Amino acid sequence: APAQKDGTPGVPEAFLAGSHQGVSYRKGVWHHPLLSLQKTSDFLVVDRGGEGENLEEFAFTDGGYAIEALPHGPR
Repeated sequence: APAQKDGTPGVPEAFLAGSHQGVSYRKGVWHHPLLSLQKTSDFLVVDRGGEGENLEEFAFTDGGYAIEALPHGPR
């Protein structure tokens, strides 16, 4: 989710990625760990190195969100 002006996550967004795709999050984008919706999947994660914190957790207090099934294919 893009960050709001106060730095907290905005409304979550979801996308489908295929086995031939890579995903890169830009700085400041809140994200959930990788998730497979239909079957067991293997993921390769490359994380940044260096000093400093690399994790900030946020608990939604507005009831949460659901992932709805979307048709997929070429757009």
